[in-house]
Amino acid sequence: QIHWRVHGELDADRLRHAWQAVMERHTVLRTTIGTDTGAPLQFVHRRFEVPFDLIDWSGLGEEERDSRIDELVTADRLRGFAFDTGPLFRIRLVRLGASTHHLVWSFHHILLDGWSLSTVLRDVFAWYERPSAGGDEHVRPFRDYLGWLGEQDLDAAEEFWRRRLAGFEEVTPFDPGPAPRPDDGPGKGRVGMREVRLPAETLNGLARLARSQRLTLSTLAQGAWGLLLSRYGGRRDVVFGTTVSGRPAGLDGVESMVGLFINTLPVRVQVDDREAVEDWLQRLQAEQAELRQYEYSPLADVQRWSDVPAGDPLFETLFVYENFPLSAAPDAVQRQTLTFEVVESRGHTNYPLTVVAVPGDGITVHAFYDDRRFDAEAIERVLTSYLRLLTELASADVSRMPVDELSVLAPQDRLQLLTAWNGAAVEVRPGLVHELVAERARLTPDAAAVSYEGRV
Repeated sequence: QIHWRVHGELDADRLRHAWQAVMERHTVLRTTIGTDTGAPLQFVHRRFEVPFDLIDWSGLGEEERDSRIDELVTADRLRGFAFDTGPLFRIRLVRLGASTHHLVWSFHHILLDGWSLSTVLRDVFAWYERPSAGGDEHVRPFRDYLGWLGEQDLDAAEEFWRRRLAGFEEVTPFDPGPAPRPDDGPGKGRVGMREVRLPAETLNGLARLARSQRLTLSTLAQGAWGLLLSRYGGRRDVVFGTTVSGRPAGLDGVESMVGLFINTLPVRVQVDDREAVEDWLQRLQAEQAELRQYEYSPLADVQRWSDVPAGDPLFETLFVYENFPLSAAPDAVQRQTLTFEVVESRGHTNYPLTVVAVPGDGITVHAFYDDRRFDAEAIERVLTSYLRLLTELASADVSRMPVDELSVLAPQDRLQLLTAWNGAAVEVRPGLVHELVAERARLTPDAAAVSYEGRV
């Protein structure tokens, strides 16, 4: 769901016709999902009327108006979509005054990925500005991509994934803090959202590191997330999900096609604390390069090819590195008579935690989480730890720096943990250390009780 405050002389009827024209231009916008044959299939309908509601709240005071808009967008988000009833998107336009509107676009992710989202918006407002010119260029239909998908080598994909996931047998534990107390009140079972921002100078530091080591920013971002999961879960071998673009370079016209191309696939990160950071990141990037050859692999099959027991999840956290600003209106719109002010962009998945890193002037990191599993404070700590790792990567000399010197704690937090919270003097008697180690092992059998080299 994305909503904007629109400034300028907006013609609501013209905007409705623009959305109708774009829905007729792109077949995927006229699809529903049905199971009449026993398996889910995507059905293309010849025609739908665009779901476009116009609401006039121009006579209300500003405070009441804003309150009603909050209620409207929340109710619209919670309403969801029925797969077999189309269209799987809707437009709500609220008139706030002669030259101010609030535009809400809600859609199911099964229709569009981020690249397609920008294409649709560009087409809508190109038609809005010049109806006579809209839709002149040929658009290759989404079904051509589905045809390409059906021609790919699943046997080769199976061989790759069995090798890549061999020996990984259970979902990576992730417990950033006490779970929320059971509560049937408002908010529980909904998607919470938190975000933090990494300043531009840190992004510049990461870019310098990427250039010097011939790495991508995506590799740095994924490596930091994998290391965070390792530290929080007490495991040296972790798996999380990530999204890949899925658009095959060899398919002509794929850049203008509209549909769901992205795929979600597992990323396995194995952490050796003594390995140099640069070597660890180079290895991760090489593994990601090999994975890109098999981006077409269905996740359900990948899970089946892994050693994780059937019915158990392969991963519970999803990490996404976006290469475009998800919530921005297309540049073509900004040059016209209307001005768009992004109010909010919100999306969620079926995973308990989804983290989206969006580079721009700095990096904004969004976290979407199930508030039955995590509370807001825990997610804040996770995001702070993640930014800490990125900041260390941006400022450190990683040439021969071992991985275990990258910390999720700021120096003052580490000092508090080791000193302020351990200030009570105790008499060290024979066997005390052994007892403490034994108790630690009993409580957390999979975690290291002591680092014999003095590291914490």
